[in-house]
Amino acid sequence: MAGHPAVVGYNADQEEFFIEYYEEVPAAFHGTGDVFSAVVVGHLMRGEALRPSTRRAIDAVRQMIVRYASPQADLKAGLPVEHCLDLLNPNN
Repeated sequence: MAGHPAVVGYNADQEEFFIEYYEEVPAAFHGTGDVFSAVVVGHLMRGEALRPSTRRAIDAVRQMIVRYASPQADLKAGLPVEHCLDLLNPNN
């Protein structure tokens, strides 16, 4: 899917690369990479594999952006993670 935004990962245990595509949201919050990393690590710490942890992080961050992207949003303040904890439920 050339031209689509994606996360490219490498699983050293299985010696394989993977690509997870996502639909971009036209908003740029500060700190989304930090939130993404924290969500991936959280799932890894729960014993999940890298690729599904990556997919869950992509989906969670995207949902946070969709939820809070509006003309009134203070994009420089970053994502209001404290209001998005429901999206971080490990059972989702």
